[in-house]
Amino acid sequence: MLYLLCYKAAHRMRRKGYAGRVVHFYAANQNQSWTRQRALPQPTIDEQVIYAKCLQIADELGVADEIKIIGMSVNDLYKRAGLTIAMFAVDRRREKLLDAMDTINDRWGDFTIYFAYLQPIKDRVAWNVASLGMHRELEPVDLFKDERIVPSFE
Repeated sequence: MLYLLCYKAAHRMRRKGYAGRVVHFYAANQNQSWTRQRALPQPTIDEQVIYAKCLQIADELGVADEIKIIGMSVNDLYKRAGLTIAMFAVDRRREKLLDAMDTINDRWGDFTIYFAYLQPIKDRVAWNVASLGMHRELEPVDLFKDERIVPSFE
């Protein structure tokens, strides 16, 4: 679920021409809530980077394994057109890949094309629901059960 939230936030930023530098993470269960934000070294459009920062924050805070509410946001937005081009070819290729995937998905519908590691989690929620269903009463879920399946691109 957390990865889908990061994916949707990054997709919206790319669509509007922004990159974000501050990631805010929020989680709660019946007894406690956790919230914190952390800055990235440079603005990003990549959900993988945003997701990794959310997991880092969750680890720092000692978030319980079972949570009822989870959320994230990206702040400190910059216009992509005004940013310096990525120094390394791998970063430039990743940005082009994400933009190309967004173009296809915007034309043919969400999840027409996506990374294979999203397959186990993409059908858990209705993509067209603005909040991804996060404002309904949900059963507690294990935060880290399926979320660490995403490969690292470092």
